[in-house]
Amino acid sequence: MAAATLLSSINPANITETKSKATYSIYLNWLQNHCNDITSQDSTTLYGFAYQKPMIAGEYVYIARNILGLYLNDDLNNSVINSQTSARKSNHSNTMTEGISIYPNPATNLINISMSDNDNRKINFIIYSIDGKVIKQGSLQNKTNNSIDISGMKSGLYYLNILGNEVVLLNEKIIKQ
Repeated sequence: MAAATLLSSINPANITETKSKATYSIYLNWLQNHCNDITSQDSTTLYGFAYQKPMIAGEYVYIARNILGLYLNDDLNNSVINSQTSARKSNHSNTMTEGISIYPNPATNLINISMSDNDNRKINFIIYSIDGKVIKQGSLQNKTNNSIDISGMKSGLYYLNILGNEVVLLNEKIIKQ
């Protein structure tokens, strides 16, 4: 794999670069394992990184959080707002949280979102890249069935947050093929 070769050629100059390299190495191994479970040692490493302050520690904090499926509020002592800890591969419904179903995952062109009951809440979505950048966001118009067009996104791992009245209802790993 070209990415692994490139990663192995990097010689970190400081602790932040060393931790970044370790995080990317875990991420590549996880992708090569078809996004199945990571080892307990890698999980421990990622959790150690994920609870650091990103403004001090660096971007590897966001990457560790994304791999683990953690959404942390850095203003509230890293309290966990919502978490999902594994990406699922299926053409059927993958996730049922707060009555929300996301499918298919992985997806090529559309991500479908079904909601059983949203209590007339304003429902929004945000798709983040693995490094925490907002890729796409918008409102879900239909009360029960919605689709998000992801055809213009590059292949890879992303995070889909579903928010109701500005509260995170779901944080799901999605894979764009």
